[in-house]
Amino acid sequence: MIKFAANNNLAGYVPPGYNKLRTTLLQKEKAHIEKLLRAIKDTWKEKGLSIVSDGWTDVQKRPLINFMATSQKVPIFIKSIDGTKEYKDKHFIADLFLKVVGEVGPQHVVQIITDNASVMKAAGSIVEAEYPHIFWSPCVVHTLNLALKNICAPKYSLQNEDAYNEYAPILHKVYEMWDSMIENVKKEIYQHEGKEDYEESPFYDVVHNILIERWTKNCTPLHCLAHSLNPKGRVAPHKDAEISVERNKCLKRIFPDPDDRQKVNVEFGLFNSLQAYDEDNMEDRWSYNPMLWWSTYGSTLPLLQTLALKLLEQPCSSSCAERNWSTYGFIHSMRRNKITPKCAEDLVFVHSNLRLLSRRRPEYNIGESKKWDIGGDNWDEPFGGPGLLEIAYLTLDEPEMETSIVENNDYVDDDDVVVL
Repeated sequence: MIKFAANNNLAGYVPPGYNKLRTTLLQKEKAHIEKLLRAIKDTWKEKGLSIVSDGWTDVQKRPLINFMATSQKVPIFIKSIDGTKEYKDKHFIADLFLKVVGEVGPQHVVQIITDNASVMKAAGSIVEAEYPHIFWSPCVVHTLNLALKNICAPKYSLQNEDAYNEYAPILHKVYEMWDSMIENVKKEIYQHEGKEDYEESPFYDVVHNILIERWTKNCTPLHCLAHSLNPKGRVAPHKDAEISVERNKCLKRIFPDPDDRQKVNVEFGLFNSLQAYDEDNMEDRWSYNPMLWWSTYGSTLPLLQTLALKLLEQPCSSSCAERNWSTYGFIHSMRRNKITPKCAEDLVFVHSNLRLLSRRRPEYNIGESKKWDIGGDNWDEPFGGPGLLEIAYLTLDEPEMETSIVENNDYVDDDDVVVL
């Protein structure tokens, strides 16, 4: 339809000129999008938000950094920064984060999610020092990717290429079973080797140690607190002490006032000991998702309920920021590379948020405009590929998209400093 209108004269219609499109009309559309986003932003006070970020280099070799805010699996695009001529050390990155935190409101921010590079971790520490209630969290997908790279490294191949090739086909299942990875990975390896549970497996021992090492390095107090607030979750007794220590660290930062902290500790004691609820309430913890359970039964523990409703649906990866690579690449392709960075940023803001907003409407899945945003302007068959439809429909933190990210991107290890 757009191509037809562009290539044919329509009686009575005068198309806007180039200058009007890139100035007045673009700014009007941006203001319209910002108005549509208000309803989402209004939920941040109660539900909190996570700032997720990722960096990349465009076709003109310019280092760009995306910033997005997400709450309850509803991501919105905030901005993209051109880092040309900037030395991207921890202070530069932290300053960018602090500006974004200031834009969205520090009182709403729960965490900042990035990759595991040391410069990002150091920048996160600066933000945490400025705002103790905000936590830096490493991207779980990046953590897993590093673990898989360690498993596949030559020194872990048991010095036996044939054995390594034999085990390799089952390694992808580590990601698919992340939530209960230790037991499930063990089950898969032992089944593949034809061994019983009581037998030794050198390969499993290596995999187990790598996964535990990575998880230990990247587990944060926020993870422990979220685990503690899940009505379904109870860790094994030998891990209770670790969870408790990290949870208490988290509560001290979120509740700096001693009186409030004492109240929330009392509430947690009642919750953890099952004293605040009757039998029916506790039975529902197995059938309700955590957010529904806290919304239904948490009013008797107001401080803990407020915290749970803010925390339990925060994302654990930066995938929504990574997914804007293609959007910026589309706008900043070689055919469009004469536009200014500010104009490109506004176009990305409008395009990204318009796409994200449209996917929340019923019309996105029906009618002539069904899945309108798939494939940009270079795909002649917008509804012809079920695989592409699946990718385009994915929402934040879904395994299929995360697997694609892991397979198609190279990450920097923990000890590397990123200079884009």
